[in-house]
Amino acid sequence: MLRTIPKLDFEGYRETDDLGFEKYLDADNVHAVLIDKMRDMITSKDMMPLLQKLQVNKPWIGQIIETLNNDPKLYSQFYQDFRKDFMPYWIQKK
Repeated sequence: MLRTIPKLDFEGYRETDDLGFEKYLDADNVHAVLIDKMRDMITSKDMMPLLQKLQVNKPWIGQIIETLNNDPKLYSQFYQDFRKDFMPYWIQKK
């Protein structure tokens, strides 16, 4: 799913390369943005509000939201992938 997100220009239109083929966002970058912003998610109910908040600065998130709303199985898999426990580690020195 992340590899098929079209790259949009500043006006919201899909970008194409010199040969007219559609450009796509870098899936690694998309995953990194999502994993960073979704780290505060506790339950699956937290996922959509976080995505909607992120959509303000990243318009391509709207495509993910639409896809997730139409596919409950994918919604569950997406939640499982991006639900990461954040464990603060610290080291004490004398």
